[in-house]
Amino acid sequence: MPRSSKVESSHRFIWLRGALLALLTLLAVMPGGAIGGEGIWSPAASLATSRYQHTATLLPNGKILVAGGYRSTWPYAVAGAELYDPTSSSWCPAGAMSIERRNHTATLLPNGKVLVVGGNDNTNTHSTAELYDPATNSWSAAASMSSIRQMHTATLLADGKILVVGGHGNGDLSSAEIYDPVTNSWSAAGSLATARRVHTATLLPSGKVLVAGGGNNSTQFYNAELYDPATNSWSSAGSLTTARADHTAMLLPNGKVLVRVAMPVSATSSSTAARSMIRAPTVGVPAEHWQPEEPIIPLPCFPTEDCW
Repeated sequence: MPRSSKVESSHRFIWLRGALLALLTLLAVMPGGAIGGEGIWSPAASLATSRYQHTATLLPNGKILVAGGYRSTWPYAVAGAELYDPTSSSWCPAGAMSIERRNHTATLLPNGKVLVVGGNDNTNTHSTAELYDPATNSWSAAASMSSIRQMHTATLLADGKILVVGGHGNGDLSSAEIYDPVTNSWSAAGSLATARRVHTATLLPSGKVLVAGGGNNSTQFYNAELYDPATNSWSSAGSLTTARADHTAMLLPNGKVLVRVAMPVSATSSSTAARSMIRAPTVGVPAEHWQPEEPIIPLPCFPTEDCW
């Protein structure tokens, strides 16, 4: 499948993002670790199988489930999963999914199980889904989506359902679907105005979901869209000042969303909304703030930050 140099370049860093996700999740539960501790990094035990483009999910028991991914030797795609125990700093097998998956999603459900959706193996992109049960350390089939997709997002909604958005299947996708773990079924959740992959999806305090950025074969996007589960519909949420894909989005305590770290495209946004960007002093990467469902407003400068 041909890809533009912009999106292809950003995908070269997916392995780094996946590794950092796993490590940061691990550190969040390690006593005395970098989060809530002394800010010191220390070695952790290695996975049995090297991998990237995998998922890492913090379980209710404090262990971390790492599933699927891609490696440099045949068979490249990985079906196996591993569990990390921060108490003993060790890994153990967590069974294997029914197929190899990379660029999939893994979402912790309210019942403690993990829903793995879509992804790509060495040849095909999938619509299938699987459930991991930590109580039995085993996998079982879940209902399949209506569309094959990878590089999508999966967001746990306030009602316990899962919103899966966009991605790439037979072309880039604008469609969205909702999984109901109670009935093990999928339903349509409208469509984005812009088909996209490698975007972010953030659950807001209002219960709505903010989808930002992403890209397709030829470009990366400025625009953001808002999903309202009450009406099962989408609306515009303004634009970033920098087009981004493979970025991150974090909900802040004040209800705003911080979008940062990506492979940006140098271009000028046509949006007329007021904007501001702050740069974290220890990272030096531009970031963008905007208030959910409000126009982007200027933020004050801080002594250790640059403002635009």
